[in-house]
Amino acid sequence: MGRNDAKMDYETIYDLYGINKNQISKNEERRIRKNLTSWLKIYLQTCGYSEELSLYDLRKSEQDYFICYEIKEKMINTLPYAVSNNKIENKLKEYMRDSLVEGERYLKERNSVIERIKKRDYAGLKDSEQKKKQAYQEFCETWKYFFHTQPPTFESFLKRPNLSVYDYMKSKEFGIDVEDKVDKVTLNIILEVLKEKLGLEIDFEAIENCIIEASLNRYDGEFDVSFYDDEKFPLTFQEYWDEQIDGDKSEFSDEEIKAIENDYNKLRTFFINQNKYHYMFTNLKQFYKTK
Repeated sequence: MGRNDAKMDYETIYDLYGINKNQISKNEERRIRKNLTSWLKIYLQTCGYSEELSLYDLRKSEQDYFICYEIKEKMINTLPYAVSNNKIENKLKEYMRDSLVEGERYLKERNSVIERIKKRDYAGLKDSEQKKKQAYQEFCETWKYFFHTQPPTFESFLKRPNLSVYDYMKSKEFGIDVEDKVDKVTLNIILEVLKEKLGLEIDFEAIENCIIEASLNRYDGEFDVSFYDDEKFPLTFQEYWDEQIDGDKSEFSDEEIKAIENDYNKLRTFFINQNKYHYMFTNLKQFYKTK
């Protein structure tokens, strides 16, 4: 597909639907292009995308779907002159077949890469020294192809000749946490899909600020904060006194009561903030919005 226009490749669409530009007027071509632009806008809306996007901004599979399926009936019903349906069908099938062949080629390459990186049992303990060295050379080539770093030594390789390069990737010895990376990529995919489909906008700054504030929420008094769950902390000073202070207020000086009250206020502030951040992290709507 050649990019000859800002919005889409009209020449490819003309070819697939049997339209010869030399056989139509300029007004007729403007009508066709206007229709295609309008249909693209509807398609973008249906997909939850911005109407400002061009067809080229979409994935190849989405471009092909638009050209071969989304506009097919509309194009056939509004052609400027008669074109054989069989001719159009054959053209579309051929176009999609070429796209599928390209997709299959990519999948075969991808599967080959996966097989290569997950290959195990390069060498056996009873193999000859020459065979072990050949196996190690193959292992090193695969390693360098993917990592571009120095592979394990021959001695290290011989200790675990059954391991694949992928096994080494997962090994903490080499500092590559595959599961963590998979989790991050998966999360990014989810975020991308939600952004495309729902117009999800996450306020990362608000999340970051909340985490920082929560980490700074500390109590520096003498009381053991683990004594209370957040929601069970006494709401009044008198309740706190009755539960924690041994003796009536009349037995304490004003200065001592003031010190106890100050400690209570620190504790109360700590638990109020704890509850606030707990609420924020369990009721997440304040951190995002959708369309």
